[in-house]
Amino acid sequence: HSLFGRSVLLPFLKRRNNFDIMDGEYIPEVPTFTGHMSGNNALVERNPKTIEFLTKQRDVSTFHSTSSDYYYAYKTGKCTPYDVAKAILRAIDESNARTPPLRAIIDYDSADVYQMALESTNRWRLG
Repeated sequence: HSLFGRSVLLPFLKRRNNFDIMDGEYIPEVPTFTGHMSGNNALVERNPKTIEFLTKQRDVSTFHSTSSDYYYAYKTGKCTPYDVAKAILRAIDESNARTPPLRAIIDYDSADVYQMALESTNRWRLG
């Protein structure tokens, strides 16, 4: 980070190795992911099976949920982050009880997960 390195050595090495060829160029980068939520956070009625999936059913091969589904469920009070955490931890326990166990989630603290979910549920209730 010396003055000599910044003002003499680095520019010389960039020119010598053609690294300065792109100086000043702008290459726009399109996002690889765009969310499902609209900017106004409007509530859009969701399929009732969606809410059931978030808390009970876990057949992900036939049904997929989106962030909009969770937003709607939490905002309307049809389910809570605590309900979802309970369903996910139950699914983890069931997958680990199989032979052979899946062990997709190696380590977690159930009490910590439930505490964070409860805090999130309270934040959603407060608005």
